[in-house]
Amino acid sequence: MAMEPNIEFRDASNAVLFRETISGDYPLEDIFNQYYPDSPRSLLFYIQDKIALPKKSTLNGILNQYNFQSLPVVVWAKVPVVANPNHTPQW
Repeated sequence: MAMEPNIEFRDASNAVLFRETISGDYPLEDIFNQYYPDSPRSLLFYIQDKIALPKKSTLNGILNQYNFQSLPVVVWAKVPVVANPNHTPQW
């Protein structure tokens, strides 16, 4: 029997990028880079009400710190807005 996903990544438009069942000890950055290895280094991770997370946050750490009552934990991956409007992100 397959396990239900315990983490879900979404983009800035709230579209689901991927869902996964992972060990709670892997950093968010490592998980995300498995699916998007060319993602920009400036990528930021958020949960709930735009709470920014360190890239090295783990699922276990998030569960312990923010008291999630249900799974999957939803994490938004966003590229920060830059001051230069002519800037093109290099994916």
